[in-house]
Amino acid sequence: MEPLTKMLKAESTIGWGPEQEATKRVIIDALTSAPLLKKPNYAKWFTLTTDASDHALGAVVSQDDGPIAYLSKTFLSAEQKWSTYEKEMFVVIYALKKFYYYFNTQQPVEIITDNAAVSWIQKQAHLTPKQARWIQLLEEFNYTIQYRLGAENKVADALS
Repeated sequence: MEPLTKMLKAESTIGWGPEQEATKRVIIDALTSAPLLKKPNYAKWFTLTTDASDHALGAVVSQDDGPIAYLSKTFLSAEQKWSTYEKEMFVVIYALKKFYYYFNTQQPVEIITDNAAVSWIQKQAHLTPKQARWIQLLEEFNYTIQYRLGAENKVADALS
């Protein structure tokens, strides 16, 4: 989405070109072909797969390896200055808030991230106020955080 998002900004001088057309085609193909979204089963556990890049975040909610919902967002300029760890942790928090209605159950949520440090947030000795707020939000959920190598975390990687 980045070539289209950049073009839509008020101060942009970018016009419609081959890069924008190629992006449009990729988006149309992704939205009109399998895998299609499936209906959630609230009796089963959910998986939240997350990823962050320098400029954007992506997340996928799934069950039984089938996608239920997708999420992507471009980072604000202030968020782009955050460390990789903060961006990766922010994706988890942002997705939990956006998909609260899926995760606000007694069913466990498996959170998959490609940043090993995220899985250690609750064992951190010193927290910033922002991290303390994030932990407070995490406590509302029945969750586990699993680290998965970046090369194996392809589900959310394309969205970020």
